[in-house]
Amino acid sequence: MTDRPVSSSDILLAVLPQLDRAELLLKQLRTSGRKEEAALRVALFGVDRLRQVLDSVVRQIDDDDLAEQIAVYELIADQCAQITGHDVRSVYPALLRLFGEEDPVITANLEEPVPAVVTALRAAVVRVTATYSGQGNRGRDQRGERVVEIFFGAGPAGVRSRRVVEELPWEKLPEQVRERILGHGEPNVVFVLYPGAK
Repeated sequence: MTDRPVSSSDILLAVLPQLDRAELLLKQLRTSGRKEEAALRVALFGVDRLRQVLDSVVRQIDDDDLAEQIAVYELIADQCAQITGHDVRSVYPALLRLFGEEDPVITANLEEPVPAVVTALRAAVVRVTATYSGQGNRGRDQRGERVVEIFFGAGPAGVRSRRVVEELPWEKLPEQVRERILGHGEPNVVFVLYPGAK
């Protein structure tokens, strides 16, 4: 899920170099022998705490988005296992290979994909999309929806599709999706997972 606008985590990460600079200046002032030593110690402590909070927020945003991405891959793997007749445990790594997924957090500890399963997926799956939308008014009743659609079977029977629709709490939508819905007014945010640009 790439090609994203500037997100909150990007903005928070951009603040970190400014914190580094402020911390350096405060340390230089502290070593200059001025009488404001106690105030400088407090300011340095504040900069350090702010850095920890920002790091924690960025990690949480990234972790939530990663969890959602893995949940989508697992859902697709389950559907593709039913479509191809292969076991979901062999479909999951093959699906990641087919999608060109290289994130080491997602691919860690997985067995190598079975070439026959990758071939079966490539033959069966035509297109996979994940579409997110926000519903309800801003605030308490706002919620999200995820629609995963798998198009498969390009044989004589023609292309068919499977759709899995799930309602999600607003805060569980990927951060970049919330940004695009709220910041850019996009009613739907569509990710084409296959065939992809990777």
